[in-house]
Amino acid sequence: MLEFFKKIFGEKKHDETKVSNWSYQRFCRFLGYTVYNDPNFNKKIEIIIDQVNTYKEENIETIAKKANCKVNECILKLKYLKNKRIIDNNYYINGITKEIKKCSNEDAALLEKYHDLIYLNHCQIIEMQDKLKKTYESITEEAIIRELRYLNGKNLLNGIKINDNNEIIYYTLEKKKKKEYCSTLHCPNCGALVDVPIKSSETCEYCGTIVKDTYVRG
Repeated sequence: MLEFFKKIFGEKKHDETKVSNWSYQRFCRFLGYTVYNDPNFNKKIEIIIDQVNTYKEENIETIAKKANCKVNECILKLKYLKNKRIIDNNYYINGITKEIKKCSNEDAALLEKYHDLIYLNHCQIIEMQDKLKKTYESITEEAIIRELRYLNGKNLLNGIKINDNNEIIYYTLEKKKKKEYCSTLHCPNCGALVDVPIKSSETCEYCGTIVKDTYVRG
């Protein structure tokens, strides 16, 4: 897979080790999906990247067929690759029409408006309003929520969820929180990811197997 990334990115530095079945499983779980170990993961990822970045294929059903995966699986992998910045951030994923396309100039401008607030500062709505007032004096929390939900509905925002209380949950911050008190391990029976308290054990919620943290820390 290393040679493939060199071909795609050339001399641009990219840590291909961050693209893995394990990190994909963890990302999917953040979105509310459970996926298991897939021995063909790397091959599917290579094909999907090639189809989007090299051949500019927009039909997700076509991409899925070439990658030998289901359409919903392909959509999750596309979201994962966008979150990894391997597929352009300005692509939107339409789950209804099963298309992945460059967004409009208007949507790109809206995305740029919130880019630093989300990806650099991890702001909540009230913080965004305070910062945006410098440029948009009359902007309201309701307007920000509406615009963020619009962007998120088009899968233009990566690694965030907006809950019913309009709180933004950041994937990056959630990972850091979990890392402080637990290890994320594969269940040896079914392959699902399990958050196991450090030097302790946890029951896999999918098959009931006891998973132990046996990692020796320095």
